[in-house]
Amino acid sequence: MGKITIQSMARELGLSRNTVSMALKGNELVTPRTRERILRYAEEIGYIESPPQDDGQTQEEAPPHQVVIVRKPDVAVYWDKVVNGISEEACKNHCRPRVAVISREDEEKKILPSGLDEGVEAVFCVKMLDHDYVRRIRQMGIQVILLDDYKNTTNEKLGMLWNRKASSPLFCSRAILLIRA
Repeated sequence: MGKITIQSMARELGLSRNTVSMALKGNELVTPRTRERILRYAEEIGYIESPPQDDGQTQEEAPPHQVVIVRKPDVAVYWDKVVNGISEEACKNHCRPRVAVISREDEEKKILPSGLDEGVEAVFCVKMLDHDYVRRIRQMGIQVILLDDYKNTTNEKLGMLWNRKASSPLFCSRAILLIRA
């Protein structure tokens, strides 16, 4: 085999050049089975490096980042998709998500979810919450990401977020990566 290119790999595997390229970039549009097949082949022919082999010594892995998704009990099905998207992306990015449902009474009395003081790095607020409630979370030094039309309130790193963008995997992934930064 001459020079190894994406095109030559695609020809050898009987796939399109785009499929091979997307798989090598980790694009989720490529099925896991096809992606694995492409990556295994790319390793075999030396196009990409094989991951280091486990030498039997265990390295202490950093603990996962703690994130909390705060939601009200009466949110629409759309917000369930947003919560699921955030949770999935969090798990893929070494974060441990937890969902906290707060009642109207908790919000009015400014009662925060339990466990926020136990290493939580970010809180995703699903649906509009009282500004003083959000301010109270921020006072704990926790990054707050607002996922609704919050007037006169901005996210420190993300800016304003509108609900039509919040459910996209790209948005969720970027938000999680900001937490890890």
